[in-house]
Amino acid sequence: MILTNEQLELTQETLLRFEVTFGELSSSTDLLKVMERDALLSTINALKEEINEYFSIINGQITIKNSLMLCELRQQLVVHRIANGLSQSCMAKAMGISKGLLIRFEATEYENVGLQLLLKASEILGNSIAEVFDSVDDRVIEIYNNQRALDIPFWELLPIKELIKRNWITAKNATSELKEVIYGSGSLTNFAYHKKTKFGERTAKEAALFAWESRILSEARKIINHTELEYVEHNPIWLHELVALSTDPNGPLLAKELLLSKGIILVIERHLDQTYLDGAALLSDEGFPVIGMTLRQDRIDNFWFVLFHELAHVYLHLLSNKFPVFLDEKIGDKNLDPLEQEANEFARNTLITPEQWASCVSPVMINENAVNIDAKNLDIHPAIIAGRIQFEKDDYSILRGVVNHGKIRALFGVK
Repeated sequence: MILTNEQLELTQETLLRFEVTFGELSSSTDLLKVMERDALLSTINALKEEINEYFSIINGQITIKNSLMLCELRQQLVVHRIANGLSQSCMAKAMGISKGLLIRFEATEYENVGLQLLLKASEILGNSIAEVFDSVDDRVIEIYNNQRALDIPFWELLPIKELIKRNWITAKNATSELKEVIYGSGSLTNFAYHKKTKFGERTAKEAALFAWESRILSEARKIINHTELEYVEHNPIWLHELVALSTDPNGPLLAKELLLSKGIILVIERHLDQTYLDGAALLSDEGFPVIGMTLRQDRIDNFWFVLFHELAHVYLHLLSNKFPVFLDEKIGDKNLDPLEQEANEFARNTLITPEQWASCVSPVMINENAVNIDAKNLDIHPAIIAGRIQFEKDDYSILRGVVNHGKIRALFGVK
């Protein structure tokens, strides 16, 4: 698809060259020349179609909807900008993002861009969206309704006193600051998905989960605004680098830096009362993966397992557009949710491959010396091996000295 006048000119120049070449081949009867001519004609027709489509857009021959499916909204934004005669530079400035980021958005038809940013873009183009729908598990659900857009779920149940105590908001401006966090985070426009996954009832627990998620996304937004991030590749071939960091005393901090260099934001925030959150995987409005961790269990093995569990959600679920958010309580429990089982298996097999695990002696000779030998051979922290043995034996009294309680929170300055 042609996106700019500059691209139009280049396409027209290319079309002219191909038409000249086609004319030169038109009288030839040579079989190879005929085949080349047929292929060229197909390309010429495709270029003409792109040019005609662009002119139809700039001449206003399009239909702009304000009640539509999410995929339609993403496609509509590109043609709507062109129809409005707005340059990519002006559109990017109005959205508060770089021109390079907008070019990336339009090249992928806003793939993975959050609903809140899509709505903002549509508003800039003069179209207030009334309703947005999406398909979830073969069901069409409403994920946005303008009449209810400012409704904050569980408002009366949000743990405001606890949020003030955590210094997330101030007592003086608690209400306005909390609304700013929620509206600015993007969590509000994802709420319809929670109804399908985690948030089914109006309870204090669900309200606390919602508040925590809003905080994670709000903190991630600060990092996005001050960092030149690259978009994460869909192939997690680099994760062996992350595993190797586990042997470093500052491994968790180094992991945060490595994740950021890959376009993944890690935010540490302790869980709120009435929740048992270990971590979460979310997408920011700009499409960057965000991992939130609570360090609920202050153990080295738990940190690495939870981190890789959330990375599984990023690569297996978020980037494939299955869901925009996963809030994970009690990671590692033998729950029957297939997506959680898939994430657990990914974490286990990425930290220690099945072949590596089969070569270990410590699952049979359960003692610290055997664990340390296996850890050295695998170039991995002994706590990760000890934690896996505890899980598989369902006995958390063994190897307790190896898992190193009370190490991670101090690294991140979490009290």
